[in-house]
Amino acid sequence: MLLSQRVILLFAIASLITSPLRVAADSINLPDMGDSSAQLISAEQERRIGRQMMRQIKHSGKLVEDPLLTGYINDIGKKILAGSEQRADSFTFFIVDDPSINAFAMPGGYIGIHTGLLLASRNEGELASVLAHEIAHVTQHHLARGYEKASQMNLPLTAAVIAAILLGGSNPQAANAALASSTAAASQMQLNYSRDYEQEADRVGMQYLAGSGYDPHNMPSFFQRLYEETRLYGGNAPEFLLTHPVTESRIADSLGRASQYPTAPMRDESHFMLLKAKLTVLTTRDKQALLAHYGAKQEAQQDTGSYITRFSQAIALFQVGRREKALHQLQGLVKEQPERIILIDTYAQALLNAEKLQVAIDLLNRGLSHYPYNTVLSLRLAEVLLAADKTEQARSLLTRFILKHPDSATGHRLLAKAETRLGNEGAAHLAMSRHYYLTYETDESLKQLELAKKSGQLNFYDAAKVDARMEQLKGEMELERRN
Repeated sequence: MLLSQRVILLFAIASLITSPLRVAADSINLPDMGDSSAQLISAEQERRIGRQMMRQIKHSGKLVEDPLLTGYINDIGKKILAGSEQRADSFTFFIVDDPSINAFAMPGGYIGIHTGLLLASRNEGELASVLAHEIAHVTQHHLARGYEKASQMNLPLTAAVIAAILLGGSNPQAANAALASSTAAASQMQLNYSRDYEQEADRVGMQYLAGSGYDPHNMPSFFQRLYEETRLYGGNAPEFLLTHPVTESRIADSLGRASQYPTAPMRDESHFMLLKAKLTVLTTRDKQALLAHYGAKQEAQQDTGSYITRFSQAIALFQVGRREKALHQLQGLVKEQPERIILIDTYAQALLNAEKLQVAIDLLNRGLSHYPYNTVLSLRLAEVLLAADKTEQARSLLTRFILKHPDSATGHRLLAKAETRLGNEGAAHLAMSRHYYLTYETDESLKQLELAKKSGQLNFYDAAKVDARMEQLKGEMELERRN
């Protein structure tokens, strides 16, 4: 079963489980006090449901955890939120390793982008337009309102949907057939509401897009291109168009709305193009064919001077084991553009894999002198320092870094590794507890706190904080079980 199907089903089940409560409330004939969706599901309930969904995505092995890519997508999301006057800390943006062109919003402000959609975007503005659209679904409470409508589905449908999930593990075809038949009625019931939601998300998302400095025309142009490609290839629509139906009238409406905004200035797309190039290489199976493609372009003098092509070629060379040539090419690129974090990090990673650790350390320290506490460079330097057995330096770096970035799961994991090497068992378990919590493993986070207490290395103050934290996590787990 597709990951996106599982996400939708999990939310559907969460909706269905609460339906008896909704029916009971309706039977009392309470007066209308406003938006009932806010009464049906609270913000805290949405957050817990979202965490449960994120746990499922993580367990699927499809969650992209590369700091460079996840940091980039979160930077775009935060920029859009800054232009929307929404709280950035109430949203989490993540990437799913899936070639289909799709994006989705989940309860609790969790917004996912498929790698296929990132690769299909021609510029950062198109990618930002999709994020703005999904943000609007959240801020306009479409999830809660859809939850309310889903709660009207009956118990037999609940059983059928759950059966589809259970079938998925052993017989995907049977699961898909069961899913198609059991959700047909629910899909029809939601259709009219989803059209309204999409139009509202277009309108509000475009406001966010313009407010953050992106060209609003990126939204209708991206949808138009997907729509035309669908017609060209005989109706084989990208998954995004299946979950976000696009019509000619909707595109025309969004074009007219975009024309009301002033023209945005041209943007530097080089960082986006470098990230897209790296993702293209990493997701292409036949690296040799890709290298032949790059070589042919250079021989034909079509792209001789493009540093993006040379960057892509260097990554592909490293992937097929031609390390020295790859290192030489990356070194040249960094010399040409020493300010590019993606070039520094990629070169440092290649040096780490080639065990040229001191060269990597010097490179990363130079980068951090220009970009202090940068997430990507700091985490890479900590990784290299640990590989070079410079554990004290790694621990010192990570301690300072976490003060600036307390929600870095990778930072806490690396700190736990450093503390373990230094014999600080209690501190290591505390760091791993935080890592597990940030990666949606509440039960594992609790176990690490228990191990920290058993280590006998905590002072009275830290032990008291651990006790309080354990009670908090137990409460969260109990609430998760109830939902």
